[in-house]
Amino acid sequence: MLWVGFPLDSLIWTGPGGEPKWYATYPTLRRGFCPDCGSHVVSVADGSTTVMVTGFSLTDQSGIEPLGHSYRENAAPWMHITLAPAPIVLMSDPRVAAIPVADCGEPLVDVRGTLLVDDRRADSTGSYVHLRRGVLDRLVHAQSLLPNGLRLLFVEGYRPPDLQRRYFDEYSGELRAANPAWSDEQVHQAASRFVSPPEIAPHSAGAAVDLTLVNAAGAELDMGTHVNANPEESDGACYTDAALISPQARANRALLANALSAAGLVNYSTEWWHWSCGDRYWALMTNQPAALYGPLDRH
Repeated sequence: MLWVGFPLDSLIWTGPGGEPKWYATYPTLRRGFCPDCGSHVVSVADGSTTVMVTGFSLTDQSGIEPLGHSYRENAAPWMHITLAPAPIVLMSDPRVAAIPVADCGEPLVDVRGTLLVDDRRADSTGSYVHLRRGVLDRLVHAQSLLPNGLRLLFVEGYRPPDLQRRYFDEYSGELRAANPAWSDEQVHQAASRFVSPPEIAPHSAGAAVDLTLVNAAGAELDMGTHVNANPEESDGACYTDAALISPQARANRALLANALSAAGLVNYSTEWWHWSCGDRYWALMTNQPAALYGPLDRH
């Protein structure tokens, strides 16, 4: 089934059937059905500003391209869904910086009380628990798509530009010390595998989130590495599609990816835990003309 997301407040019911008949099919999710024929047409997560519409309900499907697949591991044996592997686009790629920013002015909001929050990346100002409103809405929807008993564990969202610069400089320094023959460009490119260049960093736009999955008891699932494991210490296992991880870790990464992709977020494929929406990287990867969110200072 193809789902297409639209802003909830922009959707108007003009057909002869009127507004759908709503049912709370999950504790945090409502689904809408045509009151005349019973067709399932829409889905809305509680508190979300996005409505997901079934593709077959749309008269005009032109220009719609899938961003990801959900629950591929549960497909019938005769259904073969193949996504061709794409080359990794790093944050340092000039195409990312070339994306213009048309900031929509959406505010940063505190995710506490909406998502389960971990404090391992807590900063003195509490910036880390903030995200743009639209990104939080998508995370709420993604959580509603997870199997029963699983939840998102939020680790870090907004990161002030000066903190982003410090992280980038520190990691660049480590790489330069370990690889003295590298040029500045090589160091810059290698550093961007793990820390975004400050001028385009999705975290500093409030558009990116680092997160993982926990079970009903609050225990983190096996994801192959811990959150924020760099390529050196993990021997590349931090890459989303890393080959040398256990089947269980791979299945857990797929659960996370399926839910977040279905909600419209994109992954930075050198970090399985890093997802974003509305930033320059997202715009490049989804063929958008401009980013919705640019870097900002939180006061």
